[in-house]
Amino acid sequence: MVGEELRAERPHSVRAAGCRCACEPGLGLSASAVPCHRRRGGEEAGLPALPPGRTVSACPVTVVQPETPHRALPASAGAAEGSRHGGGGSRHPPGSAGGAAQIAEAEGVVYIKIWIGSQVLCSCTGASQLNRDFSTSVNNIQINKTKPQWHNYFLCGLKGIQVELAEICTKSERYIGTEGGGMDQSISFLAEEGTAKLIKFSPLRATDVRLPSGAAFVIANSCVEMNKAATSHYNIRVMECRLATKLLSKSKGLDWEKMLRLHDVQTKLGVSLEEMLTIVEEVLHPEPYSAEEICKCLGISLEELRSQILSQNTRDVSTFKLYQRAKHVYSEAARVLEFKKICSEAPANALQLLGELMNQSYISCREMYECSCPELDRLVDICLQFGAIGSRLTGAGWGGCTVSMVPTDKLNAFLKDVKKAYYQSDVQRLALEKNSLFATKPGRGALVFVEA
Repeated sequence: MVGEELRAERPHSVRAAGCRCACEPGLGLSASAVPCHRRRGGEEAGLPALPPGRTVSACPVTVVQPETPHRALPASAGAAEGSRHGGGGSRHPPGSAGGAAQIAEAEGVVYIKIWIGSQVLCSCTGASQLNRDFSTSVNNIQINKTKPQWHNYFLCGLKGIQVELAEICTKSERYIGTEGGGMDQSISFLAEEGTAKLIKFSPLRATDVRLPSGAAFVIANSCVEMNKAATSHYNIRVMECRLATKLLSKSKGLDWEKMLRLHDVQTKLGVSLEEMLTIVEEVLHPEPYSAEEICKCLGISLEELRSQILSQNTRDVSTFKLYQRAKHVYSEAARVLEFKKICSEAPANALQLLGELMNQSYISCREMYECSCPELDRLVDICLQFGAIGSRLTGAGWGGCTVSMVPTDKLNAFLKDVKKAYYQSDVQRLALEKNSLFATKPGRGALVFVEA
C-alpha cells in the first residue's frame, strides 16, 4: 500500500488466494506476506510520476528469491483498467531461476505482474484492492520443451488438470452402462467466456472459435426426457458406429479387430472426410445389416460378435444400420470443420452459411442417426418458422433441447412467439417454461481452485 511497508528478513511463501493467474481460470498465485523495497518518486519505481511527498511500495514476491530486487513494471499510464493477460513488456523479468510476483500502487491504481521463470504469465492494472481477481487462459502458457526447467512441472500440471478431470468424468459416466463420449464433460471444464470451442479427442484438446456478431443462440427445452442408462437407444448407435468401423477397416485391409472408432479408419487411411463418405458409399449398403451378415463379413461367429464386440444391452439387437450411422458421423465432422472455417474467415453472409450447416446437421440427426423425436421435430419447425436462421437438437437426442441461431434484432419477438406456440399450448410444458427457453452466449466452464 502507499505509505505502508511490509518488512521481512527472508523469502515468504506464495499461495493461491484472491489473485487468479498463471493458468486455468481460477488457479493462481497471490502473496501472503512480502518483502518490500520503499521507493520515492514514480520514475525510480518504473511507475507513473506521483505528486511530491508520496511514496510507492514495489514488492517483489518470490518462490525462489531473485538475487537482486526488481522494479515493478506497470502497464502504460493510459491503459484501460482491467486485466491484461500475458502482456506488459517486461524489460528485465525477475526470477529467471524461479518465480516472482510484483505488486505496486500509484494514485490508487494497483500494478501486478507474475512470472514463472522468465515468462510473464499475467499482468494486471486494476483497482486499489490488492485481491482483485484476474485470470488468463491456459492457452497463454507456453512450455519450452527444449529447455528443461523446474517450473515446467508446475506449468504442465496447470495445463493438464482440466483435461484430466474431463477424461475422468467421461470414464465415470460409463459405470452406469452408457457408452458415452466426452463432449459434455470436456466443454464443462474447458469452456471460456466469449468463445465457442472446437473439441478434438485422442488427445483431448480445445481450440477457440470466435462466433460472428449479430446473432444470439437460444436454448429451448422440448420437455421430453430420455434416460440413457435405462434404454439401449444410445448404446445401439455406439455399437452401429463400431461395427461400421470394423467393416470399413476390413474392406481396406486394416487390422479391423483393433479399430474401434470411425475416426480411426480415416486416420489410418490418411484421407479426407469427403473421401471417407465416398468409401462409405462403396463399402456399406443402406439396408440394415443382420447380426449374421456382420459375422459373415468379419469371419467370426455369432458368439464372438456378442461377447467380443457388442455391449451387454445390445447383444439381443437383430439388425444394425451401419451405412446411415457412418454417413452421419463423417458428414457431421465435415460440417463442424466448415463451421469453424466460416467463423474464422467471417464472410458477409456468415450467419446464413452457419444457419444452413445447423439445419443440415438436424436433418442428418433426424434421418441418418435417428436420434430425434416428434417433440424435437415440432420445436425445430417452430423455431425456424419464427425467425431462427438455423436450428437443431443438441445433446444425445430423443428429447432434451434445441439450439437455434437467431438475429439479435429479432430475439425478443422470437422468444415471445416460441413461448406461445410451443409452451403455452401444453399444460405440462407451460409449467416448465420459465427455465426452458432463454438466450445464451459462451460462458466460462468449471473452475479449479488450488491452495498450496
